[in-house]
Amino acid sequence: MEAIEQLVRETLDEVRQLRAELRQNAEVDEEAPIVPAITAPPMTIEEQRSYKYQLGLELPPELDSCPDNTSFKRTTYGFPHQIATNHRSNERELIVDNRSSVTLVARLQNRFTHQPANEYDLSGDASARFKLSLIYASSGAEVLATDLSTTTSVHLFDPPNTTDERLLVNGVLSFVFKCNFTSRAAKTPGGHKFCFKIHCVSPELKMIPWLRVTSPEFRVISRPYQKAKKKRSLDEAELDALDE
Repeated sequence: MEAIEQLVRETLDEVRQLRAELRQNAEVDEEAPIVPAITAPPMTIEEQRSYKYQLGLELPPELDSCPDNTSFKRTTYGFPHQIATNHRSNERELIVDNRSSVTLVARLQNRFTHQPANEYDLSGDASARFKLSLIYASSGAEVLATDLSTTTSVHLFDPPNTTDERLLVNGVLSFVFKCNFTSRAAKTPGGHKFCFKIHCVSPELKMIPWLRVTSPEFRVISRPYQKAKKKRSLDEAELDALDE
């Protein structure tokens, strides 16, 4: 009987100690400053509407499965100009010839229904602005004319206003230009392949990921003059030069 009473007393002491600790912790919590919860402000109706749309880049159908030496010149597609296999690395590559015009077309569409959309769907006043940039395929960093060692022009593209901000027209962005550089001119290691990037620059919309689109990576070449008797295929001559 005494052993049972002793056990009860020890249990009661443990309960009292636990209660005291809980009371002390509660007092400490009451004295601690209350940190307000940080919540994102609710999206405006304009922002909610804008999240329904996305840009899509027009590319030749079945681009990933087209055979080697496929040319898209004299077709309705202005990018890329050709598909070639680098005979040194055996890699399949998209080629842009800087002597030929590049045409990039991006269209706005509803990302749920895939139906065409226009600038008024995206923003009530149709004021959303977009810009074309050139980026390194390896890092995503923007390419500047000063990055290119052999470029004589202060502009990457011809005409120079190619990179100016522009508005959607009937839901379409269209860029027609020539490149004033080649992949060989890139001074940055690993920067011989590029991508085109079209993105929204309007402050209220530029963070929406679906309003920017990036092209597949490509090389830029310049077709050299070749005598008829010594003519080699375009991809062999240019890819030799790229690997020098």
